[in-house]
Amino acid sequence: MSTDELGKRSGRWLNDADILLREGRVESAVYLCGSAVEFALKASICKALGWTAFRDDLPGMRSHNFANLLSFTSLENQKAQFQLWDIVNEWNSEIRYDSESKFTLERGKDMIGAAGLILKYLL
Repeated sequence: MSTDELGKRSGRWLNDADILLREGRVESAVYLCGSAVEFALKASICKALGWTAFRDDLPGMRSHNFANLLSFTSLENQKAQFQLWDIVNEWNSEIRYDSESKFTLERGKDMIGAAGLILKYLL
C-alpha cells in the first residue's frame, strides 16, 4: 500500500471511529482508532526510509505493535513529544477478540482524542 493511501485511510478511519463512538459503539470505535494509528505509523516508516509503499515482507514490519512500529521511524527518541502516547499505546489488535470491553465511553473519547493528536504529528 502506498504511503499516501496509508495516510488517507488513517485519517478516514479516525473519523469513522469518532462517528462510531458518538453512536455508543465504543469497542468498534477503539479498534478502528488503533488501526488508524497503526497505518499512520506505517506511513511514517515509509517516509523515514524513503519508501513509496509499505513493505511488510521485511522482518519486524508485519506488526500491529505500536512501540515496535515506532522503532522503525526516525521519531522513537521524540516519543515524549507525542501528546498522550501512553493512552494510545494501550491498544492492541487482540482487543477485537475480547468478550468484554475494557473501554468505557470516557476511555474511548480519550483514545480517539489522543490518536488525533498523534496522527497530526505522524502525518
